[in-house]
Amino acid sequence: MDPSTWINPHIPPDPRIRSIGVTGDEIICKLQDGRKLSLPLAWSERLSAATREQRHNVVILDDGELAHWPDVGEFLSAQGMLYATKARLLRRPA
Repeated sequence: MDPSTWINPHIPPDPRIRSIGVTGDEIICKLQDGRKLSLPLAWSERLSAATREQRHNVVILDDGELAHWPDVGEFLSAQGMLYATKARLLRRPA
């Protein structure tokens, strides 16, 4: 059997970010396949504490797999947002 026939056409490919922005209380993401996601801003401690300018400085990386806010060191993945995975601060051991 040809492996290319194993792909289910009803399952969308990995989500990819087309655009992303931050409002006063939400992170709003538009995916390349047309879906729109919104998450509570409180789910990202770094973005919650960021200034408006820092929130607007976002870069989409890896062909839409990640959004990165370099001024605050935050990364959010398309999959994490789609499956509502809350951002966690990574702390260095003491």
